[in-house]
Amino acid sequence: MGAKGSIRRGVQRGLVEIVRLAYIHRMRPLERWMSETKVLDDALAEKVGVSRVQILRIRRGQNRPSVETARKLAEITGLPLEDLILNEEAA
Repeated sequence: MGAKGSIRRGVQRGLVEIVRLAYIHRMRPLERWMSETKVLDDALAEKVGVSRVQILRIRRGQNRPSVETARKLAEITGLPLEDLILNEEAA
């Protein structure tokens, strides 16, 4: 195959990267930060002083953090406080 095979593999790798970036773009800010930094729920929960389950629910958009929890998350992650508090899916 030579050049054609090389081009095909390059295109496939490019498509995989596009899909990965699109998925990351759709992630919630905390979820994206955790994915990029490889920080685990339990490690972040310990630093913030909340349960692992609470971090998991915030990350998934199932719960909104309290203002105090959001403030701590913003300090640790560098994410804007508004991005952590505003969550359309959480009730």
